[in-house]
Amino acid sequence: MDQKPPQEISMDDFLKKIGEFGRFQKLLVGILSIPANIVAFPFLIIYFTNLEPGWKCVEGSRECGMNGTFNSSDVRRCEMSRDEWQFTEPDSFSLVTQYSLVCGREWLTHLSSSMFFLGVAAGKLLLLFYCFF
Repeated sequence: MDQKPPQEISMDDFLKKIGEFGRFQKLLVGILSIPANIVAFPFLIIYFTNLEPGWKCVEGSRECGMNGTFNSSDVRRCEMSRDEWQFTEPDSFSLVTQYSLVCGREWLTHLSSSMFFLGVAAGKLLLLFYCFF
């Protein structure tokens, strides 16, 4: 019995033989992308919760006599009392505006992100434990 060696086939020919990317594969990709988007959302929300808006002087301020809106990286506000300037966004805009995490308190925004990721790591370890039992 003389056997023929297997023929080499290109990837394009192989896909034509088994069927190309059809309706079922598209549906499967769509369904499987839903959990991926749900999982990614909490990681992206950190960017918005720690966002630092610009600032401006409070009207009628004695200490802050500048006009206009200033960038969040402008540190002149740190030399003034907190009552003399205000964020350009409402207090509910982010954690930075709600708790005034500026002028030496920026490290708290990094701490909140770190705590979030520690919680994620702890949750994954806990779920890993339950996966084996």
